[in-house]
Amino acid sequence: MKSTIQLTVVASILAIGTCAYAQQGFLRPEVSYNFASTSDSVVSLKDSAGFTVAGGAYFGSKNEHEVGLSVGVVNFDLKPVVISGVRVTGDVKTVPVLATYRYYLGARNDRVRLYAAPSAGWTFIKMSATGELSGITASDSDSETDFTWSLGVGVLVNVAPKFDIDAGYRYQQINAGGGHVNVSTIYAGLNWRF
Repeated sequence: MKSTIQLTVVASILAIGTCAYAQQGFLRPEVSYNFASTSDSVVSLKDSAGFTVAGGAYFGSKNEHEVGLSVGVVNFDLKPVVISGVRVTGDVKTVPVLATYRYYLGARNDRVRLYAAPSAGWTFIKMSATGELSGITASDSDSETDFTWSLGVGVLVNVAPKFDIDAGYRYQQINAGGGHVNVSTIYAGLNWRF
């Protein structure tokens, strides 16, 4: 948690400092559907919906560069599994805080713009599990903050003077503990330029 707070503070200072040189700012709420897999052969996660808010600024002669900060929330349920006779259920809550970059093809006034989007940061993870054996249950939880990176592609479609529809695909890897969680995300959102 401490690393997430530190990253948020540093990214916010950088974002505020670069906004003085920005040509235009943005705020973008997004909804997503997330497909996750883990490097652990026993644990599986159910697909889940999520929500992200990103903000930042555009740069360049055609507003082709975008720098920002995004914060999201996704709650994955564990697929029930039996380990040595114990039925285990639970969930994994993730809160990624990522420094984002997008490179847009085309000019700022084009109706449709394609983009590529790498990002990196940290994800706060809270895991909860319940085990049941012969009517006896036990619960436990743990949390950690892990390095996260992602690559995405998408399209921005202008629908009004200051609004765009944003849609795309993002692959994200969370380096959790001794393994990793791979998340494939399909997302859509409304981009407000100011």
